[in-house]
Amino acid sequence: MVKLETEIEIALSPRQVWDVLTDFESFPQWNPLLTVIGEPKLGSKLQVRANSPDGSGGQYEFRVRIVDFEPGQRLAWQGGIPGLLSGRHYWHLSASPQGTYLIHGEDFYGLYVWIQENQHIWIQENQHIQSFRPSYEAMNEALAQYALSHQR
Repeated sequence: MVKLETEIEIALSPRQVWDVLTDFESFPQWNPLLTVIGEPKLGSKLQVRANSPDGSGGQYEFRVRIVDFEPGQRLAWQGGIPGLLSGRHYWHLSASPQGTYLIHGEDFYGLYVWIQENQHIWIQENQHIQSFRPSYEAMNEALAQYALSHQR
């Protein structure tokens, strides 16, 4: 498994951040990486369109299922090609003195990751996945800015 994890402090309550994060219809207005169609609830199947996080300009469409949903605290979905390459994309929110401490990341796993590791290409691939970091951080910043400007 390869883990990519980012974090940000947002000067709003976890509930205010959660409301934006689970308003999938608003994603095109603020999210530079993802658009999502579906209902934000545990077990829900979503259709996701992602701009390639490595900056290559590619776009990908895939289906995921919400596997963790704790209002105001945790959201995670999982999808990919079962057994070959899958991911678990997640957000964890907690109260902080500044408002909300947000951890945002993804765990990548599957045969593809295992093969890369065992062919000693792992370091190169891990660096490729780590090249996604600026896109994940940009999503965090965009979420913060949008949430701050659309306080409810």
